[in-house]
Amino acid sequence: MSIDGKDRKAVIAAFASVDKHLANNGFRRRMANESYREYAFAAQLDAGEFAEQLNWLAGAASRAAFYSADVKADEAITAFDQAKDLRSKIS
Repeated sequence: MSIDGKDRKAVIAAFASVDKHLANNGFRRRMANESYREYAFAAQLDAGEFAEQLNWLAGAASRAAFYSADVKADEAITAFDQAKDLRSKIS
């Protein structure tokens, strides 16, 4: 099963919610010319022990935004759950 349209946007929105949360807690927003993975790498110190989750979410957002290959449908749900978890833990 693959995701497209709404589901791809949901994965990207999940990443954006964490980006916004990090910005509200002192880290900058992702720049328009910065990849999801570059941002996650830059934010590792602020993400602390949750950097691995942030890196996973950045990878999912990259796949949703740029890959033409199929993406598993459950990735949107997992991305939402990861983002929710990160927002609750990073402050």
